[in-house]
Amino acid sequence: MTSIERGIPQWQPWAAIGGFALLLHFPLYLASGLAITAGLEWLNVRLAPSLQWIVIPILTLWLARRHLGWSPYAVVLHRSASGPTGASLSPSP
Repeated sequence: MTSIERGIPQWQPWAAIGGFALLLHFPLYLASGLAITAGLEWLNVRLAPSLQWIVIPILTLWLARRHLGWSPYAVVLHRSASGPTGASLSPSP
């Protein structure tokens, strides 16, 4: 008897998404996970449970970083554009 025949939920990565959100203290990660899962359900995408554990957390992290306002690269770029006093190196108009 396979895991599908036993009735294991098809969207098991919710546990991984919840774990990431708890560890990162990042509530938008849950929102993006909901958006990814709802989108896949709406598009009727059928993924094997093992692929769900790989695909959904990666897409969720990408969506959270790029489209919901959190990007560690933005902080690094902002700091590198500042001088030693914190003033911007770009000329003011």
